[in-house]
Formats: sequence, C-alpha cells, structure tokens
Amino acid sequence: MAGRLASLAEGGDPGILLEVCVALGRLGWADSPAWLEKNYVQINPALTHAAQQTLRRSKNWPALLKLLDEPEGKPIRALALRAMADQFVPELVDGVIERLGAEKDARRGFELADGLSRVYKKPGPWVYWGYCPPPRPANTVSWERSEAIEQALDRVLGDKDQSLRLAVLRRMQREKISTRSATLGRWLREERNADHVAAILSSLRERPAMETQEYLAAIVTSKEHTVANRLEALALLAADLDEANEGKLRDLAQSTEDGPVMASLLSLISKRPKSGAVPLLLDKASSPSAEVRAAAVEALAKLKAPEAGEPVRELLKDQNSGVRRAAAAAAGRLKLRAASDTLLRLARDTDAGVRRASLESLRQLGERRALPLALAALTDQQTDLTALACVGDLGGSEQAEVVSDLGKRSLSAEILILAIRILTTWRNQQDLPDHRQAELDRAVAELQGNHGTLVRWNVVGPVVSSSASQIIKRVARPVSDTKEANEASVRRETVFAQGSESRIKLAAAKGVDGSWLAYTDVVVSEATAVQFSASSRGAIQVFLNGQTIHRGDQHAVSEADSERFAATLAKGTNRLLVVVSPLSTKRNAEFHLGFRRKSSSAEHEKLTQAALTRIGDAQRGRKLFFDVEKGKCIKCHRLGDQGERIGPELTGLGSRFSPIHIIESILEPSRTIAPGFDTSTITLKSGRVLTGIIITQTEKLLTLADNQGQKHEIIKSEIEERQTQPISTMPEGLEKQLSTDEFIDLITFLISQKETRGR
Repeated sequence: MAGRLASLAEGGDPGILLEVCVALGRLGWADSPAWLEKNYVQINPALTHAAQQTLRRSKNWPALLKLLDEPEGKPIRALALRAMADQFVPELVDGVIERLGAEKDARRGFELADGLSRVYKKPGPWVYWGYCPPPRPANTVSWERSEAIEQALDRVLGDKDQSLRLAVLRRMQREKISTRSATLGRWLREERNADHVAAILSSLRERPAMETQEYLAAIVTSKEHTVANRLEALALLAADLDEANEGKLRDLAQSTEDGPVMASLLSLISKRPKSGAVPLLLDKASSPSAEVRAAAVEALAKLKAPEAGEPVRELLKDQNSGVRRAAAAAAGRLKLRAASDTLLRLARDTDAGVRRASLESLRQLGERRALPLALAALTDQQTDLTALACVGDLGGSEQAEVVSDLGKRSLSAEILILAIRILTTWRNQQDLPDHRQAELDRAVAELQGNHGTLVRWNVVGPVVSSSASQIIKRVARPVSDTKEANEASVRRETVFAQGSESRIKLAAAKGVDGSWLAYTDVVVSEATAVQFSASSRGAIQVFLNGQTIHRGDQHAVSEADSERFAATLAKGTNRLLVVVSPLSTKRNAEFHLGFRRKSSSAEHEKLTQAALTRIGDAQRGRKLFFDVEKGKCIKCHRLGDQGERIGPELTGLGSRFSPIHIIESILEPSRTIAPGFDTSTITLKSGRVLTGIIITQTEKLLTLADNQGQKHEIIKSEIEERQTQPISTMPEGLEKQLSTDEFIDLITFLISQKETRGR
C-alpha cells in the first residue's frame, strides 16, 4: 500500500505530495528516506514539517544517516538535520559521532556537533515554565550515550579550526556539557583571541581548582592577553585558594608587571594574612604605577602591617588623588597619629574622595582639631555623611543644632538615621540636664516629623495581653517634659530603623504568647493631614495620641507599604504607638510605619498615589531619564558616569532615599533643598541678572548653572549683588510634560538605582 501511495506523487502536484507524505509518515514506511530524497524538491513549511515527521517515523536510521552525507546546500540534507534533532536513538547518535570525527568542513562539523549537544541528556520531569517562559533549560537526565557524546565534543575542541572550537564550546556551555581541563588548557596555550579566551575561562570556572591553577596562572602573568581576561583568570584562581596555597598570589605578583592586574593581585593579597607578602607590598608602595601604589597602601592597612607607617606618610603627599585617598584611609586604620597634621591639610583637598578619607581617619584617631573642618564639610553633598559621623564622634550636644539642620535639609535616609543616632547618643550622656535631654528629644521628633520617616522607637516587650492594655495607657500619649516621661516610662529598649524602608526588626518572643509595643514622637509646626504607610509581620494596631487609627490582621508577612490610611497630626508633639502580634512565638516581630504629607495639589496627590501603588517599567523610565528634551534629568544630574554635576548626584538613589522623597523631589523641588545646592541670584554691574547653582569658583571667577543646564562663567569683580534664594533651581512642573504612566516609569527607574557611590 505504501508503495502505491508513493507513486501518486510522481506528477509533482504540491498538494498531492503533501498528503502522500503525511500518509507515508503515519504508515511508518521504511523506504520513506529514499522516496523523500527523490521527491523533496519544492519546499514549503507544511511539507518540511510533514517530511521531518515522516523521516523520524520511518525509523530507518541508516538511511537517515546517509542523507547527512549529501552535499552542502541540498534540501534533503537540511531536512535530515532537522529530523535527527532531539532523537535519543543510540544507532543514530553513533552514526553522527562517526561522521563528526571524519568531517573536514567546519560548518558541516558544527551542524553535527550541534545535533549531538541537544541529545547529550534527556529532559527531566516536565515543569510548567510560565506564561512567558525563559529560554529552554538544559536537559538533566543522563542516558547510555551521554558519555560518548561528551567525548566526541571534547575531541572537536582540539580541532584546528578555531571558529569551530568556539562555536562548539558555546553549545556545550548552553547544554551544560562538561569540558575537560586538559583540553581547554592546550587550547589556552595557543589562543590569543580575547573572545575565545573569555569563553574558555567561563568553562574553566566549572572545573576543579587543582586542574586549572596552572592554566589560570599563565593567563594572569601573560601580557599577551587582555587585561579583562587576566583579571577574570585571577578572580577564578583566587576564589579556590586555601590557606596552604595563599603564597601563590605572592609568587604571581613577582611575575606580573605593574598595572591593573598587579593592583588587583595586591588587593587580593590583603585578604590573605598568611601570604607573607608584606615585603612585596612595601616595595610596591613606591611603584611607578599610581593604582599599584594605592593598592599596596590599602593592602598594608588591611593587614595592619606595623612597617607601613613611613610609606603611608610619604604617600599622603602623592601627586595622584587616588593614592592620597588610599593613604589617608590607611592612616586611620593604622592609627598613625603622626599623620594628623597632614590629614588636617588633606581634609581641604580638591578631591572629594581624599577629603572623605581624611575626615574618616581623623575621626578614627579622635583628632578634635578636625571638628571645624567636619562642620564645614556638612554643606558638601560629597562629604556630608562622613563629616556627620566625624561631628558625632568629635563633637557634643553643642553641635545639636547643626546636626538637626542637616537632617532637616537632606533627603538622604543615611543622613537622617545617622543624625538621629548622634542626637540620641548625646541625649543619653551622663549628667546632661533634664531640659537639655528634652531639647534633644524634641530635635529627634522634629526630624521625624519633617521627613515622615520614623527612625527611633522605644520598644517594650514582648508583653502578655493582660499587661499590654495597662502599658498602652501609660505610653500612648505624649508627655510634656523629661521628668514626666521618666515617671510614666516602663522598661524599654531604644531601637533604630534601618535603610530607606525604615523597618524595625525585633527579637522572637521566645515562647511568650504576647505582643511587642513600640512608640515614638513626631513634632509638626501645624496641624497636618498625612497618609500613613505600614507593613508588618503579623497583626498590627496603630495608635495616634491614644486613639486607634489603624488595625491590620495579617497572617503572613505583608509587603512594604501594603497598608495605607489617613490621619491628622496635631500641632506640636504627637505620639505614635504600634502594637505588633507576631505570627508565632518562634518568629521575629517586624514592622514599618511612616507617613507623608498630603499634597495641596489634587494633580500632585493623584500622581503620588499612582507612583506609590503601581510599578512601572524601569526600562521605559531609563529612556525618559536620558531623554534630554522630555525628561531633562540628565541635563543637571549625574547617574553613574553619565550626565552633569549641576544638581545632586543620583547614583544609588534608590538605596539612599525613600520612594516618597524621590516623588516629592520631582513634584515639589523646593520643599527640601539638598545642602550645597542652594539657588543664588547674581546681579551684575551691567544690570544682567542670573539665577542658578554655583558649581565652581576660584578667587576671581565663579561658574553658575541655570535651570536649563546652561553654565555661565562670571568675573567676581563684575558682581553687584549676590543673594541666596529659598527655592530650588530645579524648575517646577516638569511632571506636566509626562503622562501618568511615564511618570510612574521614571519613578520606578529611579527607585531601582541601588548602586552605592563612593562617600
């Protein structure tokens, strides 16, 4: 019957040919390969699919293998390649392996190797990938020909055609086929193409360390390879070194030229205290390469080498700012008090990194002469966080107003949390008068009221239900002074929130079936309508001045800011009390509570609610950010290595600021102006008036940038009047150029920026 059906296609009618092909496939006719070789000429997708299935169902594997021997470009050979794909047939695999070994043409060889890679292993149990699945995962179940396929592909990695090697290696990586270190090592000895070497290194990552160290070391020390590949090889080598082999890094350094690879080696050596590399590091501290000198002094500091004192003091005078920065940081780590005078001078250095490192080391040295410098550095966004820590350690409650002022002006969560910690530390100093304690407590409450970020909490618990109501009565309302607070207080612990989300994490109840109570104060200058956001691990109840304003019964960990509710803060001091009932006595209690002022503009309130409750597309937001005409952000702000340094640095924005502060800084840019970015209005003697941010100035000139990102160089002697304005240079109404969806996309992108900047 099959023969008679086959003869019907002799007329060449495409429709009949397709129907005959389908019928022969259903019959499983063994002579189908020969019939298709004769009739598969006029190609179309439907016939190709039917012919592929017919070849497979014929199970005539010797005939199918013969079709693979047809010349390149012949349709029947391409069909045979499709038919053999994903066929776990030992006879078929053996035939392909035999042909691969004899194949001289690189392209045909890759086609055979590709087919083998796809049947290296069988698929595991089926798992639903999802509506939009990722790329197909590699198969996971070994079968009787897995080892033979692995060996055959390994032999191809030794082929003289390097493009074939690379293509096959990448297929092996895709299908997770094991490679052999010896094969890759032989290839590496002769390979200098950067892309090829990078691919080989990627495969060596999966091999045992003892098999690869020789090959990796050769890459590290060879100047014939790219710096990127040498650094990758070094990272792989160092990752698997145990204590007994730490000296290998020192040996490598002795065979490596000064430059980025040497600098990376020295950095790795600093983490290996038993490497015996201090003499090497002392020698490299005088290297001609600035990055090597910097890496050497950083390593000496991390190893706390007592011999490093003199080299560090010398490098504090280095012409390169990166070296001065490293030396300044090392001076603090090594407790080099003899370097204090130089550090005081470097705290005024032109490089912000040097200033930060110098202030940090002066803080570590307890050098009180640095206090005036730290106070001055609070106005510089590039040094404010380090300077604040310095003021906290070297100053006292006399500087409370300065610290509080910085906390109010800065939108940074890091600054706010540190400022509140410093004020609290000073407040708890012994012999501080009651009225001064009350002033510092009020300063903390004002900071929290200004930002809506609740950082300092007094925590009680866990307490059983029978005691909770009495404690709530005692602490739920604000008190008028410190004496009254002490009389009303219960045994409590001060806990500080962490991160831009300001979450409070508490210990487990340890078998007590009770609740945690946490209270804090906020001060506002007038009655203020606000929206609270809350989340918790377990049930949560929120009190404002003794009245319940929210109750949530979670049975799982709620998402960040998942609960929102409105309330009005009274003028003056307000007490917020949170009661959290954990999910179980073995789980930690956890909660977040914050608030924002409702906008007086209905349009701003609508945008704020949308941005807080919806997640946009970060990629579309990125395009808006870098769109000079529509987003305009990049005209004044720097993100990573792009943009201008007119407005505040936005690198790592999402890790430094809460979402609401990011939203408000766009909708109401004048609400809070970052330190060092005040708007100046300059009137020239000619009558011309310029308004913007002063970004640089010398003894005779200053440069002012306006709200369009334009820079104006002004001769100081031509200035008639100069005034500081209480408004931001960033123009109002930028959001009007965006749709609601575009605004949400932009906010999502900004929140996603978590990269930390050097501070």
